[in-house]
Amino acid sequence: MKFFWKLYFSIMTITLICFSVGGTMLIQTSFNNSFDREVESIYQENDILVNSLTLELYPYLEELALKGDSTQERTDLLQNVFCNMSVETFRGNVSFCVRDENGNVIYQNDVFDNQPKLFEKVFQNERGSIVLKDKNHYKLQALRCFSLNETKLYFENVRDISELFLNRESQFKTLFYYTLILVVASAIVIFIVTRWLVYPIKKLSKATKGIADGQVFVPVTVSSEDEIGQLTKDFNTMAKRLEITMKELHEAVERQEMFVGNFAHELKTPLTSIIGYGDMLRSKRLSEEEIITYSHLIVEEGKRLESMSMKLLDLIVLKKQDFKMYRISAEIFFQKIEDTVDLLMKENQIHFSVRLNQVNCILNLI
Repeated sequence: MKFFWKLYFSIMTITLICFSVGGTMLIQTSFNNSFDREVESIYQENDILVNSLTLELYPYLEELALKGDSTQERTDLLQNVFCNMSVETFRGNVSFCVRDENGNVIYQNDVFDNQPKLFEKVFQNERGSIVLKDKNHYKLQALRCFSLNETKLYFENVRDISELFLNRESQFKTLFYYTLILVVASAIVIFIVTRWLVYPIKKLSKATKGIADGQVFVPVTVSSEDEIGQLTKDFNTMAKRLEITMKELHEAVERQEMFVGNFAHELKTPLTSIIGYGDMLRSKRLSEEEIITYSHLIVEEGKRLESMSMKLLDLIVLKKQDFKMYRISAEIFFQKIEDTVDLLMKENQIHFSVRLNQVNCILNLI
């Protein structure tokens, strides 16, 4: 996968996760705060109702005391009292239930099912609450224990909190739709931004490919002062130095080729003389003077080859450059050439003549 797409999808994923998680946490936090307020409200309502019922039952306390240990009579009396009572608030009639210490219903103006978990909470604390779900309706049910003339009773009241859960579901749906809109908008914006960020890298890649293909280097334009801009400057510096180095290497190769050609030419002359004079010694009857002359020339050319080989060794292996130069007469120089090739040229019916003015040459004598 290209770096552009890696950067693009990374930013998209991070943006989507942050927005979704942040939105979810915000909605859930708001819901929890609202739910805590509902719990506190139902507890306050529970306390108010218990105090109100206690005041309503106050005239019957003496009669309850006379019932003694007769549980059934006390229950009947409480049922008669509660049947004549109704509790209203600004939200309408309050659904409540009164139970005895065994959890049996004494009175209820609505349907209250037994909730063992709720009784367990009240057993550990003085009051507790639980959320009940019936299809799409949610109810918050609270339970509190109180005493009436040494009679232990449980008071339950319930509150409809369906709107709270419906609001949360509506907010999650809204978050989902906004997330879709954000994904579309972010996809366009992040694509443009990512393309803008990656563009300098593409220019560097194109310039690098051009150098690899041997094209003339054109410095890349620096369009920023950030890390990528500094990278572009460093790349231009590197490319210039590389171009200079390549030019120097190319010139060195040309000099090496020229040196090899010249050295091959220098080798060819003495080798031609040695081979020619050696062939004459082998194939012809010569006088003793000629044999000595030709042998002397062969030895001289051999020494010359040896000297050239040693100087080549110094030049290549020891990298020696300070060869001594000597000033000699041009006439003497060409006379040596004539002495070397004269006999071979005469053998091949070639006339060799030299005409020159009196000048001096600076040579490295081999």
